[in-house]
Amino acid sequence: MAGAIYSAIRAIGLPYEFQDYIKNLYEDSTTTFCHPGATEQSFHPTCGVRQGDPLSPLLFNAVIEFLIRRVKSFIGVDVDGVLMNVSAFADDLLFFASTQWGLQRQVNTAVEFLARCNLRVNTAKSMTISIMIDGKNKRVKIVDPMICVGGIPVRSLKPGEQFRYLGVFFRPDGLLSYDPVAQISDWLSRLASAPLKPQQRLFLLRHLILPKISHVSVLSRIRIGVLEKTDRVVRAFLRKHLDLPHDALNAFFHASIGEGGLGVPSLRVSVPELRVKRLKAIRKSLSVSASNSSINDFLHKHLERAIGVTISGTPKSFWSQKLMQSIDGAGLAESWKTPGQNAWMHGRNLFLNGRDFINSVKLKFNALPARSRCARGRPEKDRLCRAGCHRNEDLAHILQVCQRTQGMRISETTAKATGLEKSAGKEDPVELDTSLIL
Repeated sequence: MAGAIYSAIRAIGLPYEFQDYIKNLYEDSTTTFCHPGATEQSFHPTCGVRQGDPLSPLLFNAVIEFLIRRVKSFIGVDVDGVLMNVSAFADDLLFFASTQWGLQRQVNTAVEFLARCNLRVNTAKSMTISIMIDGKNKRVKIVDPMICVGGIPVRSLKPGEQFRYLGVFFRPDGLLSYDPVAQISDWLSRLASAPLKPQQRLFLLRHLILPKISHVSVLSRIRIGVLEKTDRVVRAFLRKHLDLPHDALNAFFHASIGEGGLGVPSLRVSVPELRVKRLKAIRKSLSVSASNSSINDFLHKHLERAIGVTISGTPKSFWSQKLMQSIDGAGLAESWKTPGQNAWMHGRNLFLNGRDFINSVKLKFNALPARSRCARGRPEKDRLCRAGCHRNEDLAHILQVCQRTQGMRISETTAKATGLEKSAGKEDPVELDTSLIL
C-alpha cells in the first residue's frame, strides 16, 4: 500500500517536500499493542493507511483516483455522447462496458492494481448486471455474463432481485420507487417516545431525520404526491409537540430560522431543486457542452415538471416570501436584520424548559389564543378585548396597549431603568432573567 501511496501522490503533483514527508511518515511509523498485564510489542505496519490520521482519507482517495486513471480507456458505455466506464464512491467501484470481454478486462486491470496495493476485491459483496436489448421481441432482458475476479465467478443479479447502493435500492431494470412515509412515521414515533425536550426533538428532526430522507429522495424515483404527504406528516408532528394550532402557516415550519421560521426543510420544494442542482453538477463535471440540447432540454423539463410550484430564487426565499405575505408572519418581515433575535432557535436550548420553549415559539408565530385569532371567520364583536378596552384583542394589543397588562409593563420598565442606574453607578450587577429572552 505504501508504494501505491507514493505513486498516487506523485501522480497528483504534490510538492516534493510533502512527498518526502509522507514517505518518512509511513516508513518510520510503528504501532504498539498495549494490554494490562502483557508486554508491549511494537511492529511496523506494511499495508493500509494510518488509523485516525486526517491525511488517511485523502491518501486513500488519491490511490483510488490513480486506479480510475488506470482503468479508464476506450472501453465503456456511451451515454448521450459521454463514455462512462468507471465510477467510485470511497471503496465502492462500478465498472461499465458494452461487452462481456470489455468488462472482464476492466475487472482484471483493477484486480491487478489492487493486489499491488495489498487490497483485494470482496467477491461475496460483488455482483454483475448485464442488460441486453431483445430487438425481436422489443424488450430488455437480463442475462448472466459470467465475470470472474481472480478466477472466482461473481454472482449475477437476477430479474426482479434488489440491491442497495449508497442507500438507494435498485433492480436490474432501474431505480425502485421510494415512499418514505412509513419510514419517517416510525422515526417520528420513536422521537416522540424518547424523554427529550421539544427543542431537542426539533433539533434531531432538522439535522438527522430529514437529511436522511432528503438524500434518498434526491437519488430515488419518488412522486411529488409522496413528498407532499411526507411534509404533512412532519408538520402534524410539529403541531402536536409544539402545541401549535391547526391553522398555523406551513411557511412558519419551512422558512429559514434567519427569516423567522423553524428552519425545517420542505421535501416537496427542496428535493426537486436539489435533484436539478445535482444534474447540473454532473453535466459540469462531465464537461458537456452547453449546446448539448438533449441534456439541457431534460434539465428544463425536469425543473418545470418536478417542482410544479412557482419559485423565485431558492426554496429558502420561496418560504420566506410566503411567510412575509401572511397576516401572522407580517411582523417578522424585518427579523432578518437582527440575526441574534433568532439565534435561540438554532440549538437545543438547554437553558429553556420545554413549556417555555413552546410558549416562545407560539409567541413568535402569533399562535397564542388571543380573541382576534380564535375568532377568525366570526362576527366583529367576538374579537373585542375581554378587559373592556373596546379594541380588537390581538397579540400587539395585549403586549403594548391593554390596561390589564399595563402594571406588568410599568414594573418591567421600572426594573430595567433601576438596573441601568445601578450599572451606571457601579453598584450591584443586574441579573437577567433568561426565561424572558426570546
